[in-house]
Amino acid sequence: MVSFKKISLLALTVALFGCASANDADDDYFAGEYGYTDSASAQNGNAKKTKLEKVKSTEAKKEADVVAKDVVDTKIASSEPERKSAVTADVDRQAEIYNMIKTALEESRVRFSALRENARSRTADYFATVAEINARLQIGTTPGNPDLLDAQEKAVQSLTDIGAIIKEMKSLGADVNKQASLIAGLQNSITQVFSKTGALESDHENLKRIEDDTFTLQVVQRRLADEINSLADRQSTAFKIESDNFGNIAAAIRNGKPFGGLTRPERMQDAAKSIAPAAQEELEDNMIPTITLTQKRALMIIQLHSAYSDKLYEAAQATYEKRPNAKFEIVAVYPAKSGSVSQAVNKAKQVQDTLIEIGWPSDRISVVKAKDAKVKEGEVRIFVK
Repeated sequence: MVSFKKISLLALTVALFGCASANDADDDYFAGEYGYTDSASAQNGNAKKTKLEKVKSTEAKKEADVVAKDVVDTKIASSEPERKSAVTADVDRQAEIYNMIKTALEESRVRFSALRENARSRTADYFATVAEINARLQIGTTPGNPDLLDAQEKAVQSLTDIGAIIKEMKSLGADVNKQASLIAGLQNSITQVFSKTGALESDHENLKRIEDDTFTLQVVQRRLADEINSLADRQSTAFKIESDNFGNIAAAIRNGKPFGGLTRPERMQDAAKSIAPAAQEELEDNMIPTITLTQKRALMIIQLHSAYSDKLYEAAQATYEKRPNAKFEIVAVYPAKSGSVSQAVNKAKQVQDTLIEIGWPSDRISVVKAKDAKVKEGEVRIFVK
Protein backbone atom coordinates (compact mmCIF):
# COMPACT_ATOMS: atom_id res chain seq x y z
CA MET A 1 0.00 0.00 0.00
CA VAL A 2 2.82 2.31 0.90
CA SER A 3 4.66 1.38 -2.26
CA PHE A 4 1.64 2.21 -4.39
CA LYS A 5 1.37 5.67 -2.83
CA LYS A 6 5.07 6.31 -3.48
CA ILE A 7 4.72 5.32 -7.12
CA SER A 8 1.67 7.59 -7.60
CA LEU A 9 3.46 10.56 -6.01
CA LEU A 10 6.52 10.02 -8.25
CA ALA A 11 4.35 9.92 -11.39
CA LEU A 12 2.59 13.17 -10.44
CA THR A 13 5.93 14.90 -9.85
CA VAL A 14 7.25 13.86 -13.28
CA ALA A 15 4.03 15.08 -14.99
CA LEU A 16 4.19 18.48 -13.33
CA PHE A 17 7.86 18.90 -14.25
CA GLY A 18 7.18 18.02 -17.88
CA CYS A 19 4.45 20.66 -18.17
CA ALA A 20 6.70 23.34 -16.71
CA SER A 21 9.57 22.58 -19.13
CA ALA A 22 7.44 22.46 -22.34
CA ASN A 23 9.07 24.27 -25.34
CA ASP A 24 7.88 27.53 -26.89
CA ALA A 25 6.47 25.80 -29.92
CA ASP A 26 3.98 23.90 -27.77
CA ASP A 27 3.06 27.09 -25.90
CA ASP A 28 2.58 28.93 -29.15
CA TYR A 29 0.44 26.16 -30.51
CA PHE A 30 -1.93 26.15 -27.55
CA ALA A 31 -1.85 29.93 -27.27
CA GLY A 32 -2.99 30.09 -30.85
CA GLU A 33 -5.57 27.49 -30.20
CA TYR A 34 -7.10 29.18 -27.21
CA GLY A 35 -6.51 32.88 -28.06
CA TYR A 36 -3.52 33.45 -25.91
CA THR A 37 -0.78 35.83 -27.21
CA ASP A 38 2.57 36.75 -25.83
CA SER A 39 3.29 40.37 -27.08
CA ALA A 40 7.09 40.04 -27.12
CA SER A 41 6.99 36.75 -28.93
CA ALA A 42 4.46 38.16 -31.45
CA GLN A 43 6.64 41.18 -32.32
CA ASN A 44 9.64 38.91 -32.74
CA GLY A 45 7.73 36.61 -35.03
CA ASN A 46 6.32 39.45 -37.11
CA ALA A 47 9.76 40.97 -37.63
CA LYS A 48 11.14 37.67 -38.78
CA LYS A 49 8.13 37.15 -41.04
CA THR A 50 8.46 40.64 -42.65
CA LYS A 51 12.15 40.11 -43.32
CA LEU A 52 11.44 36.73 -44.83
CA GLU A 53 8.70 38.19 -47.05
CA LYS A 54 11.09 40.91 -48.32
CA VAL A 55 13.69 38.32 -49.19
CA LYS A 56 11.10 36.21 -50.95
CA SER A 57 9.75 39.28 -52.82
CA THR A 58 13.24 40.28 -54.02
CA GLU A 59 14.01 36.77 -55.16
CA ALA A 60 10.63 36.54 -56.94
CA LYS A 61 11.29 39.84 -58.79
CA LYS A 62 14.73 38.65 -59.90
CA GLU A 63 13.22 35.41 -61.09
CA ALA A 64 10.47 37.28 -62.98
CA ASP A 65 13.05 39.52 -64.69
CA VAL A 66 15.02 36.50 -65.76
CA VAL A 67 11.89 34.84 -67.09
CA ALA A 68 10.85 38.00 -68.97
CA LYS A 69 14.31 38.31 -70.50
CA ASP A 70 14.16 34.70 -71.56
CA VAL A 71 10.76 35.33 -73.19
CA VAL A 72 12.03 38.36 -75.14
CA ASP A 73 15.16 36.59 -76.20
CA THR A 74 13.11 33.63 -77.30
CA LYS A 75 10.77 35.84 -79.28
CA ILE A 76 13.67 37.49 -81.05
CA ALA A 77 15.34 34.24 -81.72
CA SER A 78 12.14 32.73 -83.07
CA SER A 79 11.28 35.67 -85.43
CA GLU A 80 11.82 34.77 -89.09
CA PRO A 81 12.41 37.10 -92.09
CA GLU A 82 9.45 37.65 -94.40
CA ARG A 83 9.26 34.78 -96.79
CA LYS A 84 9.49 35.55 -100.49
CA SER A 85 9.00 33.54 -103.64
CA ALA A 86 10.13 33.80 -107.21
CA VAL A 87 6.92 35.74 -107.96
CA THR A 88 7.28 38.28 -105.12
CA ALA A 89 9.61 40.50 -107.14
CA ASP A 90 7.05 40.60 -109.98
CA VAL A 91 4.33 41.61 -107.53
CA ASP A 92 6.54 44.38 -106.14
CA ARG A 93 7.17 45.61 -109.68
CA GLN A 94 3.41 45.89 -110.33
CA ALA A 95 3.08 47.94 -107.16
CA GLU A 96 5.86 50.26 -108.33
CA ILE A 97 4.19 50.80 -111.71
CA TYR A 98 0.86 51.46 -110.01
CA ASN A 99 2.39 54.06 -107.68
CA MET A 100 4.15 55.72 -110.62
CA ILE A 101 0.90 56.09 -112.58
CA LYS A 102 -1.00 57.22 -109.49
CA THR A 103 1.60 59.92 -108.74
CA ALA A 104 1.51 61.15 -112.35
CA LEU A 105 -2.29 61.44 -112.25
CA GLU A 106 -2.19 63.29 -108.94
CA GLU A 107 0.30 65.77 -110.38
CA SER A 108 -1.88 66.17 -113.48
CA ARG A 109 -4.88 66.88 -111.27
CA VAL A 110 -2.97 69.65 -109.49
CA ARG A 111 -1.80 71.15 -112.79
CA PHE A 112 -5.32 71.05 -114.20
CA SER A 113 -6.75 72.84 -111.16
CA ALA A 114 -4.17 75.61 -111.56
CA LEU A 115 -4.83 75.94 -115.30
CA ARG A 116 -8.58 76.04 -114.78
CA GLU A 117 -8.22 78.81 -112.21
CA ASN A 118 -5.89 80.79 -114.50
CA ALA A 119 -8.32 80.40 -117.41
CA ARG A 120 -11.19 81.62 -115.26
CA SER A 121 -9.20 84.64 -114.09
CA ARG A 122 -7.93 85.66 -117.52
CA THR A 123 -11.35 85.15 -119.12
CA ALA A 124 -12.93 87.39 -116.49
CA ASP A 125 -10.27 90.05 -117.17
CA TYR A 126 -10.90 89.87 -120.91
CA PHE A 127 -14.66 90.25 -120.74
CA ALA A 128 -14.37 93.03 -118.17
CA THR A 129 -12.08 94.94 -120.54
CA VAL A 130 -14.38 94.35 -123.52
CA ALA A 131 -17.37 95.52 -121.45
CA GLU A 132 -15.50 98.69 -120.56
CA ILE A 133 -14.71 99.31 -124.26
CA ASN A 134 -18.33 98.75 -125.27
CA ALA A 135 -19.59 101.09 -122.57
CA ARG A 136 -17.29 103.89 -123.76
CA LEU A 137 -18.33 103.32 -127.36
CA GLN A 138 -22.03 103.43 -126.46
CA ILE A 139 -21.63 106.71 -124.58
CA GLY A 140 -19.62 108.19 -127.44
CA THR A 141 -15.92 108.80 -127.86
CA THR A 142 -13.35 110.07 -130.32
CA PRO A 143 -12.03 107.94 -133.19
CA GLY A 144 -8.90 106.08 -132.17
CA ASN A 145 -9.18 107.18 -128.53
CA PRO A 146 -5.80 106.39 -126.84
CA ASP A 147 -7.58 105.14 -123.72
CA LEU A 148 -9.57 102.64 -125.75
CA LEU A 149 -6.45 101.65 -127.69
CA ASP A 150 -4.78 100.84 -124.34
CA ALA A 151 -7.85 98.82 -123.35
CA GLN A 152 -7.69 97.06 -126.71
CA GLU A 153 -4.05 96.12 -126.07
CA LYS A 154 -5.01 94.83 -122.62
CA ALA A 155 -7.76 92.69 -124.13
CA VAL A 156 -5.35 91.31 -126.73
CA GLN A 157 -2.93 90.36 -123.93
CA SER A 158 -5.74 88.57 -122.07
CA LEU A 159 -6.63 86.64 -125.21
CA THR A 160 -2.98 85.76 -125.71
CA ASP A 161 -2.77 84.42 -122.14
CA ILE A 162 -5.97 82.42 -122.65
CA GLY A 163 -4.53 80.91 -125.83
CA ALA A 164 -1.37 79.88 -123.98
CA ILE A 165 -3.46 78.29 -121.22
CA ILE A 166 -5.50 76.37 -123.79
CA LYS A 167 -2.32 75.10 -125.40
CA GLU A 168 -0.94 73.91 -122.06
CA MET A 169 -4.30 72.36 -121.19
CA LYS A 170 -4.33 70.36 -124.43
CA SER A 171 -0.79 69.19 -123.76
CA LEU A 172 -1.86 68.08 -120.29
CA GLY A 173 -4.86 66.27 -121.77
CA ALA A 174 -2.56 64.40 -124.15
CA ASP A 175 -0.38 63.32 -121.21
CA VAL A 176 -3.38 62.10 -119.22
CA ASN A 177 -4.70 60.23 -122.26
CA LYS A 178 -1.38 58.36 -122.45
CA GLN A 179 -1.91 57.15 -118.88
CA ALA A 180 -4.84 55.07 -120.16
CA SER A 181 -2.48 52.86 -122.17
CA LEU A 182 -0.16 52.54 -119.17
CA ILE A 183 -3.06 51.42 -116.98
CA ALA A 184 -4.18 48.91 -119.60
CA GLY A 185 -0.64 47.58 -119.79
CA LEU A 186 -0.51 47.25 -116.01
CA GLN A 187 -3.76 45.27 -115.99
CA ASN A 188 -2.40 42.86 -118.59
CA SER A 189 0.84 42.50 -116.63
CA ILE A 190 -1.09 41.72 -113.43
CA THR A 191 -2.99 38.98 -115.26
CA GLN A 192 0.29 37.46 -116.44
CA VAL A 193 1.76 37.50 -112.92
CA PHE A 194 -1.34 35.71 -111.61
CA SER A 195 -0.65 32.85 -114.03
CA LYS A 196 2.93 32.31 -112.87
CA THR A 197 3.73 29.26 -110.77
CA GLY A 198 5.59 29.24 -107.48
CA ALA A 199 3.72 32.13 -105.86
CA LEU A 200 2.90 32.34 -102.17
CA GLU A 201 -0.65 32.97 -101.02
CA SER A 202 0.48 36.37 -99.75
CA ASP A 203 1.72 37.17 -103.29
CA HIS A 204 -1.75 36.64 -104.72
CA GLU A 205 -3.37 38.60 -101.91
CA ASN A 206 -1.10 41.58 -102.60
CA LEU A 207 -1.70 41.20 -106.32
CA LYS A 208 -5.47 41.27 -105.81
CA ARG A 209 -5.20 44.54 -103.91
CA ILE A 210 -3.10 46.06 -106.68
CA GLU A 211 -5.62 44.85 -109.27
CA ASP A 212 -8.53 46.45 -107.38
CA ASP A 213 -6.63 49.72 -106.95
CA THR A 214 -5.77 49.71 -110.66
CA PHE A 215 -9.45 49.49 -111.62
CA THR A 216 -10.14 52.47 -109.37
CA LEU A 217 -7.21 54.32 -110.92
CA GLN A 218 -8.67 53.68 -114.37
CA VAL A 219 -11.91 55.42 -113.37
CA VAL A 220 -9.94 58.38 -112.00
CA GLN A 221 -7.92 58.65 -115.22
CA ARG A 222 -10.98 58.60 -117.47
CA ARG A 223 -12.78 61.19 -115.39
CA LEU A 224 -9.76 63.51 -115.32
CA ALA A 225 -9.20 63.14 -119.07
CA ASP A 226 -12.85 63.96 -119.77
CA GLU A 227 -12.70 67.07 -117.57
CA ILE A 228 -9.51 68.35 -119.18
CA ASN A 229 -10.56 67.67 -122.78
CA SER A 230 -14.05 69.10 -122.27
CA LEU A 231 -12.75 72.33 -120.77
CA ALA A 232 -10.03 72.64 -123.41
CA ASP A 233 -12.61 72.23 -126.19
CA ARG A 234 -14.94 74.82 -124.66
CA GLN A 235 -12.10 77.27 -124.17
CA SER A 236 -10.87 76.71 -127.74
CA THR A 237 -14.32 77.42 -129.16
CA ALA A 238 -14.70 80.56 -127.08
CA PHE A 239 -11.18 81.67 -127.97
CA LYS A 240 -11.86 81.33 -131.69
CA ILE A 241 -15.15 83.23 -131.44
CA GLU A 242 -13.62 86.08 -129.46
CA SER A 243 -10.60 86.22 -131.76
CA ASP A 244 -12.92 86.51 -134.75
CA ASN A 245 -15.06 89.14 -133.03
CA PHE A 246 -12.09 91.17 -131.95
CA GLY A 247 -11.87 92.59 -135.45
CA ASN A 248 -15.24 94.27 -134.80
CA ILE A 249 -13.92 95.77 -131.58
CA ALA A 250 -10.80 97.09 -133.30
CA ALA A 251 -12.89 98.64 -136.09
CA ALA A 252 -15.29 100.24 -133.60
CA ILE A 253 -12.40 101.80 -131.65
CA ARG A 254 -10.89 103.10 -134.84
CA ASN A 255 -14.21 104.69 -135.87
CA GLY A 256 -15.12 105.83 -132.36
CA LYS A 257 -18.58 104.32 -132.73
CA PRO A 258 -20.26 101.17 -131.38
CA PHE A 259 -20.89 98.16 -133.57
CA GLY A 260 -23.26 99.18 -136.35
CA GLY A 261 -23.72 102.81 -135.29
CA LEU A 262 -23.62 105.11 -138.30
CA THR A 263 -21.28 102.82 -140.17
CA ARG A 264 -22.81 100.83 -143.00
CA PRO A 265 -23.09 97.14 -141.94
CA GLU A 266 -21.39 95.84 -145.07
CA ARG A 267 -18.42 98.18 -144.52
CA MET A 268 -18.21 97.03 -140.91
CA GLN A 269 -18.20 93.40 -142.01
CA ASP A 270 -15.49 94.10 -144.55
CA ALA A 271 -13.39 95.76 -141.88
CA ALA A 272 -13.96 92.82 -139.53
CA LYS A 273 -13.00 90.30 -142.20
CA SER A 274 -9.79 92.16 -142.95
CA ILE A 275 -8.81 92.56 -139.30
CA ALA A 276 -10.02 89.35 -137.62
CA PRO A 277 -7.71 86.84 -139.35
CA ALA A 278 -4.71 89.07 -138.85
CA ALA A 279 -5.58 89.59 -135.18
CA GLN A 280 -6.05 85.87 -134.60
CA GLU A 281 -2.81 85.07 -136.40
CA GLU A 282 -0.99 87.66 -134.33
CA LEU A 283 -2.43 86.22 -131.12
CA GLU A 284 -1.32 82.70 -131.98
CA ASP A 285 2.16 83.86 -132.96
CA ASN A 286 2.51 85.84 -129.75
CA MET A 287 1.93 82.67 -127.75
CA ILE A 288 5.30 81.35 -128.99
CA PRO A 289 8.27 82.70 -126.99
CA THR A 290 11.02 84.51 -128.93
CA ILE A 291 14.67 83.60 -128.42
CA THR A 292 18.03 84.68 -129.83
CA LEU A 293 19.81 82.11 -131.97
CA THR A 294 23.21 80.83 -130.88
CA GLN A 295 26.00 79.03 -132.68
CA LYS A 296 24.86 75.67 -131.29
CA ARG A 297 24.57 73.00 -133.93
CA ALA A 298 21.04 71.83 -134.67
CA LEU A 299 20.13 68.15 -134.58
CA MET A 300 17.99 68.59 -137.67
CA ILE A 301 16.93 71.40 -140.03
CA ILE A 302 13.57 71.14 -141.79
CA GLN A 303 12.57 73.37 -144.68
CA LEU A 304 9.02 74.71 -144.85
CA HIS A 305 7.93 72.58 -147.82
CA SER A 306 9.99 69.42 -147.32
CA ALA A 307 9.02 65.96 -146.01
CA TYR A 308 10.64 65.13 -142.70
CA SER A 309 8.77 62.32 -140.85
CA ASP A 310 11.20 59.44 -141.52
CA LYS A 311 14.33 61.47 -140.82
CA LEU A 312 12.76 62.93 -137.68
CA TYR A 313 11.95 59.45 -136.38
CA GLU A 314 15.53 58.27 -136.99
CA ALA A 315 16.95 61.35 -135.28
CA ALA A 316 14.62 60.95 -132.28
CA GLN A 317 15.46 57.24 -131.99
CA ALA A 318 19.20 57.93 -132.03
CA THR A 319 18.75 60.64 -129.40
CA TYR A 320 16.72 58.34 -127.17
CA GLU A 321 19.40 55.64 -127.28
CA LYS A 322 22.07 58.12 -126.13
CA ARG A 323 19.99 60.37 -123.87
CA PRO A 324 16.59 58.89 -122.91
CA ASN A 325 15.67 61.95 -120.83
CA ALA A 326 16.64 64.54 -123.45
CA LYS A 327 14.41 67.49 -124.32
CA PHE A 328 13.77 68.86 -127.82
CA GLU A 329 13.62 72.57 -128.53
CA ILE A 330 11.89 73.28 -131.85
CA VAL A 331 12.80 76.70 -133.22
CA ALA A 332 10.66 78.37 -135.89
CA VAL A 333 13.26 80.45 -137.75
CA TYR A 334 11.89 83.24 -139.92
CA PRO A 335 13.36 86.08 -141.98
CA ALA A 336 12.48 89.73 -141.56
CA LYS A 337 9.84 89.85 -144.29
CA SER A 338 6.16 90.05 -143.40
CA GLY A 339 4.04 86.90 -143.15
CA SER A 340 6.98 84.55 -142.70
CA VAL A 341 6.52 84.17 -138.93
CA SER A 342 3.25 82.27 -139.16
CA GLN A 343 4.58 79.90 -141.81
CA ALA A 344 7.59 78.97 -139.69
CA VAL A 345 5.50 78.67 -136.51
CA ASN A 346 2.93 76.43 -138.22
CA LYS A 347 5.69 74.17 -139.48
CA ALA A 348 7.23 74.01 -136.00
CA LYS A 349 3.85 72.98 -134.55
CA GLN A 350 3.57 70.22 -137.14
CA VAL A 351 7.00 68.92 -136.14
CA GLN A 352 5.94 69.02 -132.49
CA ASP A 353 2.81 66.98 -133.24
CA THR A 354 4.89 64.44 -135.16
CA LEU A 355 7.28 63.97 -132.23
CA ILE A 356 4.35 63.41 -129.88
CA GLU A 357 2.83 60.88 -132.29
CA ILE A 358 6.02 58.80 -132.37
CA GLY A 359 6.00 58.68 -128.56
CA TRP A 360 8.18 61.53 -127.33
CA PRO A 361 6.71 63.01 -124.09
CA SER A 362 5.03 66.35 -124.72
CA ASP A 363 6.46 67.87 -121.54
CA ARG A 364 9.94 67.44 -123.02
CA ILE A 365 9.17 69.37 -126.21
CA SER A 366 9.15 73.16 -126.46
CA VAL A 367 8.41 75.44 -129.41
CA VAL A 368 10.01 78.88 -129.75
CA LYS A 369 10.65 81.31 -132.58
CA ALA A 370 13.69 83.32 -133.66
CA LYS A 371 14.59 85.77 -136.41
CA ASP A 372 17.48 85.13 -138.79
CA ALA A 373 18.21 87.62 -141.55
CA LYS A 374 20.18 84.99 -143.47
CA VAL A 375 17.10 82.81 -143.94
CA LYS A 376 15.08 83.52 -147.08
CA GLU A 377 11.79 81.70 -146.55
CA GLY A 378 11.96 80.27 -143.06
CA GLU A 379 12.80 76.88 -141.60
CA VAL A 380 12.54 74.74 -138.48
CA ARG A 381 15.57 73.79 -136.43
CA ILE A 382 15.55 71.09 -133.75
CA PHE A 383 17.98 71.27 -130.84
CA VAL A 384 18.66 68.74 -128.09
CA LYS A 385 18.68 70.15 -124.56
